[in-house]
Amino acid sequence: MRSKTERAKLFEIPHIYIIISLSVLLKDIDGILISTRHKLSIKQTSTMKRKNPALYIAITAMFSALLVGGKQALSAIPNVEVVTIVVALCSYVWGLGVALPAVFVFIAIDVAIFGPNTWVISYVIHWNCLAIAFWLLSKIKVGKLAKVVLATTLAVVMSALFGLLTSGVDTCVGFVQGGGFFFDFDNFGKRFVAMYLAGIPFYATQVLCNLALFAIGFAPLCKLNQRVKLKMFGE
Repeated sequence: MRSKTERAKLFEIPHIYIIISLSVLLKDIDGILISTRHKLSIKQTSTMKRKNPALYIAITAMFSALLVGGKQALSAIPNVEVVTIVVALCSYVWGLGVALPAVFVFIAIDVAIFGPNTWVISYVIHWNCLAIAFWLLSKIKVGKLAKVVLATTLAVVMSALFGLLTSGVDTCVGFVQGGGFFFDFDNFGKRFVAMYLAGIPFYATQVLCNLALFAIGFAPLCKLNQRVKLKMFGE
């Protein structure tokens, strides 16, 4: 969760800049992974390439870096984020074997930077559920337009649920440095409503941000990831 000081400052940036930046990063990843592939033995079979753990570790590390770097790059702009679309793309194209470890590393690095607090609980629940949801979506065979509509709808729903989740966690869970987590359910309903209403402008910002990002960027970024995967693993 961002501090009240951070939330007090809302700025607007064109979503297309975020998409362009992600495209550039993923194109760099494309080049790095293709270079890695050429270094493999020519005699490797396709089965061996698919099972090569070094490639999956490299891909996971790069997505972890995208998550951490993307979050920090936009940290001054409350609830404008690219973490949702990066997790979604990672899980949709590369699967849970890459997405879940990448999410774990992302959260672990954030804990190392900012220290533990109630946001850790929300992050563990939300980002893992998001990864699972988009992995399940990838199993549905639909047309290109339907894919964008379903992905955008799912992203909007998950973003809206994130506001409810964080409000609920922050209402009933507290954290004291040196004392750890504690629970407080007194007047939960009233405190939850007050907290959620106070955060609506910020939750709405996140929902609109992801609505624009997925509607414009999901299809081309998904195609880029699939091309990289095809070149690396032939699948």
